[in-house]
Amino acid sequence: GSMEEAEALYRGATEAQLNHVEGLLAYGRFLYEVRRDYAEAEKKLGIALALSPQDPRVIRQALRFRHLVARDEGGSLELLQRLTSLQPDDAHAHANTALLHA
Repeated sequence: GSMEEAEALYRGATEAQLNHVEGLLAYGRFLYEVRRDYAEAEKKLGIALALSPQDPRVIRQALRFRHLVARDEGGSLELLQRLTSLQPDDAHAHANTALLHA
C-alpha cells in the first residue's frame, strides 16, 4: 500500500543524497511518527545532527524526538542549551530549558 510506497520514496531520496539534511529530517520524522521505528529514526536524526550541528531546524527536530518520543531528558537538555546559545532571542527555547532544569 501507500505506506510502503512512501517509505520507498523516503529511503530512495535519502540514499541518493546520503548527506542531505532535509531528506534525513523528513525520513526520520516519517519513521517515528508513522512507522514508530524509533531506533531507525534516531539514527537518521543523529546523522542530520552530525552534518548540521548548528542548524536550528535540525536541533529542533532532534529535540522533539528526544523529548517526546525517546523521553531522553539529558539529551534534550543538551540540545536545548545548544539551541539557546545559537538563538539567544528564542524565548521558547529558554522556557523549555527552564522546564527541563526544573
